[in-house]
Amino acid sequence: MNLVQLLKYISVNFANDSQDDSLFKQNAFIRTWKESLNDALPLPLLPSTIITDFSAGTGKWAQIPWMALLDTEITKSVQKGISIVFLFTTDAQGVYLTLNQGWTSFEKTYGKEAAASISTISQYFQRKLAASVRGNQFTTEPIHLNSNGDKLRKLAKGYEAGTVFNKYYDIASLTDKDNNQLIRDLLALAFTYQQLKETLNGTEYKEKVSEILSESTTVIEDDAPNQATSLHEDSTPYVVDSPAAKSGRVTKTDYLEQEKRNAELGRQGEQFVIAWEKDRLSMNPLLKPYVDQIRHVSVEHGDGLGYDVLSFTVDPKDQVKEIHIEVKTTNSKDSKTPFFISANEWAYLNANKDDFRLYRIYDFSGNPQVNTFTTAGLLAATTHTPADFQISFK
Repeated sequence: MNLVQLLKYISVNFANDSQDDSLFKQNAFIRTWKESLNDALPLPLLPSTIITDFSAGTGKWAQIPWMALLDTEITKSVQKGISIVFLFTTDAQGVYLTLNQGWTSFEKTYGKEAAASISTISQYFQRKLAASVRGNQFTTEPIHLNSNGDKLRKLAKGYEAGTVFNKYYDIASLTDKDNNQLIRDLLALAFTYQQLKETLNGTEYKEKVSEILSESTTVIEDDAPNQATSLHEDSTPYVVDSPAAKSGRVTKTDYLEQEKRNAELGRQGEQFVIAWEKDRLSMNPLLKPYVDQIRHVSVEHGDGLGYDVLSFTVDPKDQVKEIHIEVKTTNSKDSKTPFFISANEWAYLNANKDDFRLYRIYDFSGNPQVNTFTTAGLLAATTHTPADFQISFK
């Protein structure tokens, strides 16, 4: 089973079997879930420190079934630390892909203050990792696991409070065609997870939590956007740990105006590439019929797909195939000016190596020049800094 098929299998069977606790023991559905989990998840594309886990309950059916990917350098249990968790709603008809904290350890450590404490940590990492999720449609909006009217148990409420980032999927509406997008979303969140590990810098998660709670930094709410937006070339990574923020006073900057300018430059570069591609296809008899099928997908479908322009090329066997183009534009005359990409874009180029192209446009306001890269060519020609997703030429 692929990931979409597994989600649908869990949805149907959990909804049916969980009505009767006598069906829990030696349940064939749970066995199939366990056997299918690692095949459905993109483990070969993830760090070797990642392991998987899942639960439909302990002794009886859980109110919220889940499956998770854990980095063993952070935690080996979803009860503590932080991990990537698929959380199903109470009716198992929907699922949230989340970066989530272990509620049980907070409850044991902080007692009545557990809910407030875990929410504080969620907000800290939402600010700290804001740049890493721009452009891939993850949000910091609260999740809502109660979908059938049942009162949520304390553990489920802990799942909600401990969520850092999330994205919701209506399982019934998913098709096999959505599997690649779901994998890209998971890989994008995995990069954010690795960036979180970088911020820990070897510190145990429990110690980091204590440090954050003791400092209790105050930040103006709208300085950390809830809904992620794309990182464009020439933009400055969003910084939340400034001296002003640590003192509880946040000074407004021209960040939004700068982001607006960068977005406009990015759109102009994408339009330039569309015109470039139409000219290129028109000069090739095999590709000329496909000129009208070029698509500006970042405009038509938003920035969450992991690329900007859909076009076409001819493979060595003279077969026409799609290519998915990510456009990075700068006014600098230096072709090696570093640029930023989002976690979603980085995940996409690694997961779709045969179809991906990156078009680097430089000297855009003067005499525009274009360098094109396949995934292999880009990785060979550049170095990257995962924590910032900054790409620098060697």
